Amino acid sequence: MQPITLINYPLDMQEAWAHANKLRPTATPYRDKRYNVVLDNWLMARCHSLFIEQLVQDLGMEGDARYYWQQPNSYVPDHVDNNTKCGINFILSEEPAPITIQGVDYFYKQAVIDTTQMHSVRTGNQERVLLKISIYNNSYIEVVKKLGEWVIDV
Repeated sequence: MQPITLINYPLDMQEAWAHANKLRPTATPYRDKRYNVVLDNWLMARCHSLFIEQLVQDLGMEGDARYYWQQPNSYVPDHVDNNTKCGINFILSEEPAPITIQGVDYFYKQAVIDTTQMHSVRTGNQERVLLKISIYNNSYIEVVKKLGEWVIDV
């Protein structure tokens, strides 16, 4: 099975951008205590709102939502997500940078990602803005099956 599955959820992009812009001033550099690393080029903000609650409910999942802003021409090195079995990712940027999983580049706007596999992201000339739902209790395969109606058959 591929480490990424494309989805087509009817995300309200205007609302997603409004939340992202509201939270941007509260974003902080990503810190990974496992490696004692701070990535100044990758900002993160946790988000709780009715919009996010509705999104998670629609998806039928339990998880935490975060917005990420990765600066242009930057690199988030190879890693596996901490205590996360998979992520449901929504790229808000117009021209998304690919995610590299096990050395293969994948382009997407919405996808379920197997975050237990080594992955990285290198941006081009545009900032990468991501809304991510981190899933802790369900595997990648379980989440893909639960999202059946939104999965794109490729």
